[in-house]
Amino acid sequence: MRQLLQASEWDEQDKEWLRHYLAEYDGKDLEALVFEHYQRDLGDPIPALDRAESEQLRRALHKRLNLSSSSVHQPITSNRRLFMGVAAAVLLLSLAGWWFWRQVSIPTKEEANLAQQVITPGGNKATLVLSDGRSVDLSTAKDGIVMGLTGQVAYGDGSLVSLNEQPSAKDQAVINHYTLSVPKGGQYQLTLSDGTRVWLNSASTLRYPPKFNDNFREVELEGEAYFEVSHSHNQPFVVKSAHQSTTVLGTTFNIMAYADELEMTTTLVSGAVRVDYIGEAANTVTSAVLAPGEATLLVPDGTLRKQRVDIAAATAWKDGKFYFRKTPFAQMMRQLARWYDIEVAYRGAIPNETFSGELNRDMPLETVLDFLIGSDIRFATQGRTLVFN
Repeated sequence: MRQLLQASEWDEQDKEWLRHYLAEYDGKDLEALVFEHYQRDLGDPIPALDRAESEQLRRALHKRLNLSSSSVHQPITSNRRLFMGVAAAVLLLSLAGWWFWRQVSIPTKEEANLAQQVITPGGNKATLVLSDGRSVDLSTAKDGIVMGLTGQVAYGDGSLVSLNEQPSAKDQAVINHYTLSVPKGGQYQLTLSDGTRVWLNSASTLRYPPKFNDNFREVELEGEAYFEVSHSHNQPFVVKSAHQSTTVLGTTFNIMAYADELEMTTTLVSGAVRVDYIGEAANTVTSAVLAPGEATLLVPDGTLRKQRVDIAAATAWKDGKFYFRKTPFAQMMRQLARWYDIEVAYRGAIPNETFSGELNRDMPLETVLDFLIGSDIRFATQGRTLVFN
């Protein structure tokens, strides 16, 4: 290691070795070398790094090599300040003394506080509520439920969901709908009685009948869901959300209809859909028909716009990823708040940066927030509230 750090330049083999080293090292020997250069320049002893500071240093080194771990597929970058693409040769020079130490920087107490308080990602979590008031917390060990033609509810492996007792055919006249509710920090899948598959994102609910009638299929959505609708020529499938109705016969699409988002979006993956905006005044309807790769944006003033979109960005959550593409900071934080079940607060102005990148959603929050290292954005945690200064 010492020979490598003192070399005038690195070849590709040197760089690859250091990448593997940074991915697996315990930190002590590298810290000792950094401290040695630090003391050589300033002549003053420094305290040893604690666990949080050591981990912060390791991640900062990863970023300065532009590394991506098994969890990070594309580094997140700020459009205002690109801080992750520093060449390996610059890292070598940086390690030589105080300049590097000032650039990497020991994290502040507030930032170290976040590293010590590990906020884990969301997972399979949902509650099923029947119209007669019965409810059950669904198994977190399962990823979804399936509605039977007789009203029975089972997990994907065939095991029955315990509702005290399964509803009989006679009970179906009383139980006219179910509500699948996914909290913040949760996700769940649902297969409806017609075979339609639905993925529900965090902080979302879907209201649906135990069995569709012969002429019509309709569900109500709050939040975000991805639909794979079973084709039925004689049974249109309708998704109702606030001031919007989406009608299909058989197709794949995503609807994002969170109350705290400025826009409601419907993105078509395959097939065809018609999106209707239903205004406050009676008989005021604006419609748009989508082709694959198109989306409608319903803005607060009631304008329904149609545009080409990146399907991967709209549906990444369903595949377990965050996908940011020039995403405003506040919008990105709302996504993180729903998935990690946290609150976000701002002291002063909301940062106006936009960010791009792709990350897996199975990482702790502290790892996701690594992209803020090197920016001017500062944060602290207070319980489960992330405060930006």
